[in-house]
Amino acid sequence: MARQSGGLQLEGTIGNMIFYKMKGKYYVRSKGAPSKAKLKKGKAFENSRRVSAEFGHASKVASQVVHAAKGLMNPGKHHGLHGKLTAQLQRVLQTDSQSVYGERKISVGDLSLLEGFDFEPTRIKSQLKAFPNINSSHQDVNVDFSGMQSLNPRSVPEGASHFRLDMVSVIYDEQKMSGQTMDLKGQTQLLSVPLSALGTITIPRPYAETDASVFLILLGLVFFQEVNGEMHELSGKRSVGVLAAF
Repeated sequence: MARQSGGLQLEGTIGNMIFYKMKGKYYVRSKGAPSKAKLKKGKAFENSRRVSAEFGHASKVASQVVHAAKGLMNPGKHHGLHGKLTAQLQRVLQTDSQSVYGERKISVGDLSLLEGFDFEPTRIKSQLKAFPNINSSHQDVNVDFSGMQSLNPRSVPEGASHFRLDMVSVIYDEQKMSGQTMDLKGQTQLLSVPLSALGTITIPRPYAETDASVFLILLGLVFFQEVNGEMHELSGKRSVGVLAAF
């Protein structure tokens, strides 16, 4: 819809354009453009509304997860990350075979599709060689590093002498559209120390108010260089990925 300008005000149809008056002002619009009412309630646009609803839902959850991961990620903007995660969440939505199209939930879909999702260009799983074992109960989640080796030497940035693994748990209630997070910061270790030295880390499982809740554990890897007894983080070398999804 656009305002008519000039001294001549028109009403009627010319070709594919409709000229009309509304509230004392003159407008023009394309003949084929659907009205807002048709887009909102028209049967012909029912499928479009369903697609839009699910996209919007995935986008909201993606915003919550990206916000939760900020403390693990490299400082600065991450162009395209929100859209990439939204697309992956939509793939999870599409595996929900229980709900009506347009109202599908991430919590009912195949959450394993989220495991290994990377927030940074460098894949964290390739740096660890493999992910630790996950043992889950109703009360907590055990992240078991026993049996794991040292970091992949090919992926360690030049100048690094130490590393640290941090974790963030995030739970998002799709029914209440709200979430909460918990940060777990690890200890700085020499690169020569195998990951098995981390043992088993227990993460309390947060209370879920409804069944429509998604619980994610995010894992972040940070590299440091020791200079004169002080640790200096190697800028821009962080890796972050989804370790587990429930």
